[in-house]
Amino acid sequence: MAQIRAKTVGLAIGCVIVTAVSLGIVANSAEEAVLVGERRRELQRELEIEGVRLESMVREARQDCLVLSRLPAVSCLLNLGSLDDERRTESDVASLLSGLIRAKPYYDQARVIAADSRGSERVRVNRLDGQPVVVDRDRLQSKVHRPYVRDALNLGDGECLVSRVTLNQENGRIVEPWEPMLRVACRVASPDRETLGIIVLNIRFDRMIESMLELHPLQYEYFVCNETGDYLYHANRVWTFGFEFGRPRRLYDDFPDATLDSRAMPASASGNPALRLVSVGSREAGRDLILGVTSDPDAIPTTSRNTIAMAWCVGLVIIALTSAIAFGIASKWTRPLQDIVGAANAVSAGDAEVVLPVDREDEIGAVAKSLDTMLRTLRCEQMELELANNELRRKNEELENFAHIASHELREPVRRMRLVADMILENESATISDGSRDLIALLHETGCRAQELMDGLRTLARLGQETLSTESVALDHVMATSVSAFAERAPGIVVRTTATPRVRGSSVLIETVFCNLLDNAVKYGDIEDPQIHVDTSESDGICEVRISNAGEPIPASRLGDVVKPFVRLSARQPGMGLGLAICSKIVAAHGGTFCVDSNVQRTTVTFTLPCS
Repeated sequence: MAQIRAKTVGLAIGCVIVTAVSLGIVANSAEEAVLVGERRRELQRELEIEGVRLESMVREARQDCLVLSRLPAVSCLLNLGSLDDERRTESDVASLLSGLIRAKPYYDQARVIAADSRGSERVRVNRLDGQPVVVDRDRLQSKVHRPYVRDALNLGDGECLVSRVTLNQENGRIVEPWEPMLRVACRVASPDRETLGIIVLNIRFDRMIESMLELHPLQYEYFVCNETGDYLYHANRVWTFGFEFGRPRRLYDDFPDATLDSRAMPASASGNPALRLVSVGSREAGRDLILGVTSDPDAIPTTSRNTIAMAWCVGLVIIALTSAIAFGIASKWTRPLQDIVGAANAVSAGDAEVVLPVDREDEIGAVAKSLDTMLRTLRCEQMELELANNELRRKNEELENFAHIASHELREPVRRMRLVADMILENESATISDGSRDLIALLHETGCRAQELMDGLRTLARLGQETLSTESVALDHVMATSVSAFAERAPGIVVRTTATPRVRGSSVLIETVFCNLLDNAVKYGDIEDPQIHVDTSESDGICEVRISNAGEPIPASRLGDVVKPFVRLSARQPGMGLGLAICSKIVAAHGGTFCVDSNVQRTTVTFTLPCS
């Protein structure tokens, strides 16, 4: 009854929840569209601010480079012939470059390179542990082979070269750990516009970006790509500069719908980044950068959070009120059904006299009337079944008593018949003919068979009448006793046991089962393969015994008949056809199972007994 009430309440609540969820989905979709648009506009604002800042930093680096290229000390350094004057000028230029590196934390190196055939460095100042360090003259390098040096030497007045962002190399090898560099270079010219050399500023690109993003909100994630989409700066450092190692990772691999036109970005793709092209002011194509930003899709503005929280509160209140109303209605509707359930429980408990609401005129009254009619029918059928069972039980008892009495009363006449036959053969053997002697021998054999038949019938009858007395029986002892009894007739018995547990039952009856089955195996076994296998195993408190022998297989159509009384498969072997029937009944009396299986190789009898 409680289940019906619960289902009714659940149905009402489910309808409310489905309605509320449907409305919530519609409202959430509309709000999501608003939030996506608001988030994209906010991303574009943040991106514009950082893009202008990045352009400003590059522009500032270009301006620094131009200022240095126009300093008289730099021109003098590249145009001097006196060694003493050159060294004094080198010191002055190194001081200027050191001050610049000290002032700009993302400037990593500043160099003055001559316009000679080797592109020799005249002065180089590196950043080491945050401080500028002037490189010794014997460690200065030739840079004529670097493309940016050749390009910078061909610049015009007032022009500045901004290189692509690449990983720094020393002596032709990429420096470990990686040092992404942006190089800014300007031509140094004499008053008559003769090219004397170049000024080169190496800017640590990652430090410049990190300096630019020091104050950006945590929910935003920035990245920088070149114009082909290769990552130059990313929160996941593994993704950057893949093109330097032949395994490029590009923006358009992660965001196939990404475009520099924010208006063309799919509105539903809230994970798509906002992008901005950052001009570095170089006249070379392909030097501009793409600045991108993404936001955490789970970041929701405070006002939206408050709206969602209010919607949840209203929804929970509606569900609570609906639950209370549904519970009251369900209780009222299910009370009559509860009376019917109580009556059914009483009937199942054995109370045949129950009161049902048969006077109602609705559907519940119809159910009560049908149930009342069914109860009356069941009572009648139950009485008839009890009478039939009692009659069957009485007849079975009479049949078992008859079999027991008949086998007992016939034993004495049969015994006397055998005794008379034995006496005639012993005392009158010399006076009777050979034909008479054969007839008397046949009479003796018939008496023996009748005796065997009566013993079997008596055993079957006794199994049906007597109460089984059980004890804990050592199965290995019973098996050893039974096998020893057949040692002379069947020396090929092989006992294979994985477990020899103690079983619950009658040791005498269990030994009878073993002896009967071994006797059958000996009689019907194959002379050429006389081995009899006895296997035991235990699982889940049940002992299973299998006795098998080679020989003529039992037809599949007769496997179900071999456990019936008086069924014999071969008239050539002695017996009355009661052995397997007695075994099956003994095993059933112990609560076990008994079955026979046969194929062209072996015939196997399997039975189970409960473990003690």
